[in-house]
Amino acid sequence: MMNKLYIGNLSPAVTADDLRQLFGDRKLPLAGQVLLKSGYAFVDYPDQNWAIRAIETLSGKVELHGKIMEVDYSVSKKLRSRKIQIRNIPPHLQWEVLDGLLAQYGTVENVEQVNTDTETAVVNVTYATREEAKIAMEKLSGHQFENYSFKISYIPDEEAVGAIIGKKGAHIKQLARFAGASIKIAPAEGPDVSERMVIITGPPEAQFKAQGRIFGKLKEENFFNPKEEVKLEAHIRVPSSTAGRVIGKGGKTVNELQNLTSAEVIVPRDQTPDENEEVIVRIIGHFFASQTAQRKIREIVQQVKQQEQKYPQGVASQRSK
Repeated sequence: MMNKLYIGNLSPAVTADDLRQLFGDRKLPLAGQVLLKSGYAFVDYPDQNWAIRAIETLSGKVELHGKIMEVDYSVSKKLRSRKIQIRNIPPHLQWEVLDGLLAQYGTVENVEQVNTDTETAVVNVTYATREEAKIAMEKLSGHQFENYSFKISYIPDEEAVGAIIGKKGAHIKQLARFAGASIKIAPAEGPDVSERMVIITGPPEAQFKAQGRIFGKLKEENFFNPKEEVKLEAHIRVPSSTAGRVIGKGGKTVNELQNLTSAEVIVPRDQTPDENEEVIVRIIGHFFASQTAQRKIREIVQQVKQQEQKYPQGVASQRSK
C-alpha cells in the first residue's frame, strides 16, 4: 500500500510506454503495471526507497509532451491519514529541533526515520488525529531550514481498515462476539480502490448491530467529521424470486423506499442469481437511511416467504382459476 505513486499533470498524448521509458531512463524501472487514466496514472514500487527516489527525481522536474509531471504518493482524499512524510530535511538538523517543530501542530505519536540513499533525511510522522496531520502538512510544506525547503506528502494508510480490525484482528473478534455475527474484511478490489468491503453474516439484527458498531468505531477514530455526511454502500442478498417485489410494479416500491429512507436503492433487473438463487441489492446512503432501507427490504422478503409457505406454487395457481 505504502509505495503506490500517483503521476499527475500528464498530457492526453502520454502512453504507458512513454512512462516506462521515462522512468527507465532515470534508473527508476517500473516492474508492475502502469495504470493510465486520462491525465494521470498510478504506478507501484516494491519499496519505500524507490518511491521516495521517484518523487524526488521526477516531481515538478520532468517534462513529458510539453507538461511538467507531478509525482506523489497515491492517497485519495478519503484516506488521508494521520501520517505524513517529510523529505529534504538537512542531515545535520538535530532531532530535538525537529521534534519541537512537529510538536507545534499537535500530538506526535511516532516519528521514524526512513533509511534512504539521499543526502537529506526523510521521516514518517504519525499525528494523533487526521486534523493535526493536515495542519502540520499545510504549515510545514516548504518550511525553510537553512537552505533546505521541506517537502511533504501524505502517506497512504490502511488506517480505516486497521481501525476496524484492531491489533491482530482483536476489534473484529470483539465486534463479532458482541454482535453475534461473523465479520470479514475483503482485500481491496484494485490498486487504486481505497474502499474495502466488510462482509457481515448473521441474523438481520446481528448485522445491524455489527454495522452500528463499525460505523461508531470509524467515527471514534475520526475518519470523518461529525458534520460530514458519510455515505455507506451496503450490499444485501435477497432471493431472486423476491427482487421483483422489491422493485414493485413499474418501480413503485423501490421509489417509495427511496423517498421514505432517502437512501438510493439499486435492484438488479438482469443479474444472474448466485448458487443460492440470490441476487444483490445495493443500498447507498448515510447510516440511518441505509439501516431503514435494509429493514424495509427484509420486511418485503419476509412477506413473500410467508405467502410462499401459505400458498405453495401449485395451490396458488389452482386457486386463481
